[in-house]
Amino acid sequence: MWAGGWICLLVTVYLCGAFLNSLMRWLAYGALWDLTGLALSGALAWAAYYWTISESALQPFGKRVAAAICLLAAWALVFPALMWSCGFQ
Repeated sequence: MWAGGWICLLVTVYLCGAFLNSLMRWLAYGALWDLTGLALSGALAWAAYYWTISESALQPFGKRVAAAICLLAAWALVFPALMWSCGFQ
């Protein structure tokens, strides 16, 4: 039970970190791929928070953990493809 809570929390923190990293890079360099990474990471971080640790989170607890893992997997698959499609080399 406690491990699932940690998974939900750490996935949310990781995606928020990816959002902040993309934000700082976009503010510093203004590249299109950083802006798209910012949008993707922000949307997935919000979804992770909303579905896993907010007051309106999914029930039962197993669905929260599954949602967190699926969101992290989606980010890991989509983020590189999105960055490369916007010109990152």
